Amino acid sequence: MYAHTREGGVLKLWRSVDGVNWTSIAPANFPTSSGRVVIAIAPSDENIVYFFVQGPNNTPATAGHQLWRYSHSTGTWENRAINLPSDLSTQSGYDMTLHIKPDNHDFVLIGGTNLYRSTDGFTTSNYSTIGGYPYYNQAGDTHHPDLQGGMFKPTNPNIYYSTTDGGIHRANNILMPEPMAWESLNNGYNVTQLYSVAISPDSGDNMIVAGAQDNGSLATDSSDTWYEIYGGDGTVLELAPIADDRRYTQYQNGPIQRQTRTGQGVATITPSGSTRQLFVNPIALDPNNSKIMYYGAGKSSSPTITSGIWRNDNAPNASTAGWVPIYQSDVGSVSGWTRRVSAIGVSKYNSANVVYIGTTDGIIKRIDNANGTSPTGTDITPPGLNGGTAQGGFVRCIAVNHYNSNYALAAFGNYNFRNLWLTTDGGTTWTDVEGNLSGPDGPSVRWATYVPNGNDINVFIGTSIGLLMTERLRGDSTVWVHAAANAIGNVLIGYMDYRESDRLLVVGTHGRGVFSAKVPGTPTSVKETNNVPTGYALEQNYPNPFNPSTKIRYQVPENRGQGTEIRVTLKVYDVMGREVATLVNEEKAPGSYEVEFDAARDAVSPMASGVYYYRLKTGDKFVTTKKMVLLK
Repeated sequence: MYAHTREGGVLKLWRSVDGVNWTSIAPANFPTSSGRVVIAIAPSDENIVYFFVQGPNNTPATAGHQLWRYSHSTGTWENRAINLPSDLSTQSGYDMTLHIKPDNHDFVLIGGTNLYRSTDGFTTSNYSTIGGYPYYNQAGDTHHPDLQGGMFKPTNPNIYYSTTDGGIHRANNILMPEPMAWESLNNGYNVTQLYSVAISPDSGDNMIVAGAQDNGSLATDSSDTWYEIYGGDGTVLELAPIADDRRYTQYQNGPIQRQTRTGQGVATITPSGSTRQLFVNPIALDPNNSKIMYYGAGKSSSPTITSGIWRNDNAPNASTAGWVPIYQSDVGSVSGWTRRVSAIGVSKYNSANVVYIGTTDGIIKRIDNANGTSPTGTDITPPGLNGGTAQGGFVRCIAVNHYNSNYALAAFGNYNFRNLWLTTDGGTTWTDVEGNLSGPDGPSVRWATYVPNGNDINVFIGTSIGLLMTERLRGDSTVWVHAAANAIGNVLIGYMDYRESDRLLVVGTHGRGVFSAKVPGTPTSVKETNNVPTGYALEQNYPNPFNPSTKIRYQVPENRGQGTEIRVTLKVYDVMGREVATLVNEEKAPGSYEVEFDAARDAVSPMASGVYYYRLKTGDKFVTTKKMVLLK
C-alpha cells in the first residue's frame, strides 16, 4: 500500500507491505510541497504505481500538475508532466481522478474538469479527451464535467463507470475511438445538491426554480421533470409573481441573469461596479414590491469596501446599470477580503422596507428605509459574538417575521456554536433559541423560515440533520423536533422557501433533491369562521412527548336550549389522579379552541418526566380524557 503525508509542511511518499511499517520512497526530484495527490496502483502489475500531483512546487509541470510513474521492481521514477493535456484543470484539486485499466498498466485515465485517456501511460502526448465539457456541451445527458471518481467493471475491463458532479455514466467500450459513447445511469438517482430553491408568492403556481451545485439553474412546472434554465453552478435564485413574468438566476460568484418564465429574453443584469461576491451569493426580491431587488456585493472602486448591498428599483427591466449601492462603507470597511454579505432578509408588513443583512464574519446589520433615498444602518450583532471571528460564526440566513419587522431569527452555520438567535425588538436585544440543539453534538443550522399558523408562528429550520420545527421559541427551553423525518430523513437542508397564500413549503437538500409540502395550519388572514362544531371533541396534544410545552385543541358545540355559552374545564392530572394544572375554567361559546400547557409555568408543583392525563369536562356532563407524556 502507498500513502502520502505532510510533515512540517513537507510532502512525503510512503510504501508498506503490512500497514504498520512504512518506507519513504519519494525520489530527490519529487516536489516537497503540493496540493492534492491521487495514487493509483496498476492491477495487472502492482509494482507499477502512478501519482497524480496538483500544485507541485517544482518543474516540469503542465497546467500546474505532474504525473509520476513509479516501478517498485526497478526503483525507477518518471515525471511525465510534459505530456499532460495543456487544458488540464482540477480546480485546485477539487476534481481529480486517476485510474489504470485492470489488464493494461499503460492504459491510464486522468480526470479533472475533463476526462483524458492515454494508452501509453502519457509516455507521449498522444491522449484523447473522452469526457467532461466537450460532451456536456452537446445535446443530451452524454457526460458531465468535474470528475470525482470511477471504476472499471470487475468482470469486464472494457466497461468503465464514471462519477461526476452530474451523476453516474457508463462507457460500454472504453477502447473505442473518439467520440466516446456514454450511457447515463441517473434514472431516479436523486442526489442533486441544491444551493437554493424559490417559488413565486402566487397561490397554486406550480413552478419551482432551484440552484444546483455544478448542475445549473433548474426549473419544474408541475411534475418531477426538471429542465435547465441556465448553466454553471446554479446558486441563489428568485421567482417573481406571475404578473411580472420574470425569474432571476445566478451562477458561481454572483452574475445575475433575468429571463421570462419561459426562458426568453435572457439578459445579464449584474450591477456594474460590483465585486467580491461570494461563490453562492445572496439576492432578494422585496416582498412588498417585486420590482425591487437587493444584491450583496462590494464596490470595485474601493479597495476596502469588501461587502455591501445594492438595490435595483426596476428588476423586471434591469440591466447592469441602474443599481444603487445603498449601504456599503459601514458594512464592510475592513481591510482585506474577509467580509462578505452572506444573508439578506426583507420585512413585509409593520415597518416594511427594513432589510437585515448578515456577513461571513458574523456581523448583523439592520437597514431602515432600505427602499428610500437615505437608508440608515445599525450594527445589531448579538453581544459577545465579536463579529463572529473567534467563534467561526457565518450568518447563513436571517428570517424576518413578515408581520412584525422587529422579529428576526438569525442562523449562524457552524458546529459547537450558538447557531440561532432571536430578536423581538429590531436587534436591540437577542435571545439564544438553540434550545435542545445546543452542545458539541448539536447540528449546524443553515436556514430558517417563519410559518404563520393562526395567531401563532411556527418556525422551520434546515439543519445538517434534516428539517426541524418548533411551535414556540422559548430561549434555552426551545424544543426542536424533526418534521417530515420519514420523507426527507436526516439529509442536510441548506435552503427553503415558503409562501403563505397556499402554505407551500419547498425544501432544497444537499444530495437528495427538492421536497415540497403544504404545511397544515390556519392562514393568518382568516379571522372568522362560520363552521360551528356539531359535537364535543378533545384532540391529542402536540407535540407528544413534550418538554416543557404542548398544545391541546378542543371543540365546543352549539348549546341548544341552554344559552349561548357553557361552562368548560380542562385540567391536567398525574397517574395518581392528583390535579396538576387547570388550563380552562370558564364559560365558552361554541367554537374550536387551542390552549398551551407549559409544564414549567402552569403546574402547581414541579413535574417529573412521566405519563399525565388531561380531561375535558362541560356543564352538560360531557367528559373525556386523553394521555400525554412529559419527557425531560
